[in-house]
Amino acid sequence: MTRLLADGLVDLQLDPKLAWYLTRSSGLVLLVLFTLATVLGIASRVGQAGRWVPRFVATDLHRRISLLAVLLLVLHVLSSIADNWATITYLDAVVPFQGSYRPLWLGFGTLTLDVILAMVGTSLLRHRMPPRAWKAIHLSVYAVWPVAVLHGLGTGSDTRKIPVLILTFACVGLVLLTVGWRILGAPDRLRLPQVATLVALPLAPPSPPVMRADTPFKTIHEVTKAAVPPKCGSTGTGSPSYFLVKFLNQAIGTKFEVVTGYQGGQEIDLAVERNEVVCRGFTVTTFFAREPFTTWRKKNLVRVLLQTGHKRDAKMPDVPTIHELMAEHKASAPTRAFVTAILASGDLGRPFVTPPAIPADRLKILREAFRKTMADPGFLADVKARKFEIDPEYGEELEKLAKEIVSQPKEITDRMKKLLSE
Repeated sequence: MTRLLADGLVDLQLDPKLAWYLTRSSGLVLLVLFTLATVLGIASRVGQAGRWVPRFVATDLHRRISLLAVLLLVLHVLSSIADNWATITYLDAVVPFQGSYRPLWLGFGTLTLDVILAMVGTSLLRHRMPPRAWKAIHLSVYAVWPVAVLHGLGTGSDTRKIPVLILTFACVGLVLLTVGWRILGAPDRLRLPQVATLVALPLAPPSPPVMRADTPFKTIHEVTKAAVPPKCGSTGTGSPSYFLVKFLNQAIGTKFEVVTGYQGGQEIDLAVERNEVVCRGFTVTTFFAREPFTTWRKKNLVRVLLQTGHKRDAKMPDVPTIHELMAEHKASAPTRAFVTAILASGDLGRPFVTPPAIPADRLKILREAFRKTMADPGFLADVKARKFEIDPEYGEELEKLAKEIVSQPKEITDRMKKLLSE
């Protein structure tokens, strides 16, 4: 196998000049792409990309540029092997520091290739890996950026030419500025982004976890004393059902175990019916709106253990809220603040918003119009006829909640980061 790799799995035959041009041009373009991916990745991670472009745009660009860089990296490696003057083999391309051609500098490039291949492979297997292991491999890509720069400086035959030096130092400077901004300028806590003004929210549904009725857990208190942790289904670490269960473990001491890797909600529903897992989470609206949950309720397959809203939903008047349970357990002020911050997405829901610079009189008109609409008999009759639900929250209360959420102390934001990264 080693002999095959050393001799070349495929005998690449290219004109020497063409191979050289492909190697050098792809290397310089890769330097630019890796630099842009690194800068966008840092900006997206600290949540500050929105100062210049929307965060989702920065994240999407980061992914697309990274994918383009991986494809171009393959061309770069193959053209390097095809360049007979450099005498680089397939084995040299994957095993660092063993080739005959500038082994140190070529080894830096090989290390970069190996880490990127590991990142690509683990990304394809992300749902089957421990989250921290995947995250560690993914973040290691940032560490090999300077290694890739050294590879280019040491192996390129034109690295001392003025245009190449200018390009290299520009890329290095851009990354250093981004890292410096990250260390010195990025906030230590969440801040209220001035991107919108809250008008109102038509519906803010709580998110209850439901448990199979044939389990021994009749109340959420019994889950805190479970000898064998009940298993809850989830698609992955980024899903609301994942961090809802994790947050309950932290907030009130439940002992849920999360089983990840399901492809979607329907697969989790089947897992509950097959008794692979015994609980899952979703919104009250979903639970009372469609199958299979309608059948679940009719057959008493599951029971709701608690609600995450500030008040009990009218459809579940006997189910306690997380806030009631915290009062009962005399939860500390930091824990209550942590719960408020974590449940913010559910409390804020999908509100109507305006640009932040909207004049106060126009904002007042919009908010008053919303209140009148929510009380309009014709509107309410239409809502009832369509079997929709409506439980409005108004802009003043939402704005107060938003300010409370983003002004949390570092202790709370650190707990949130830990929870969301587990």
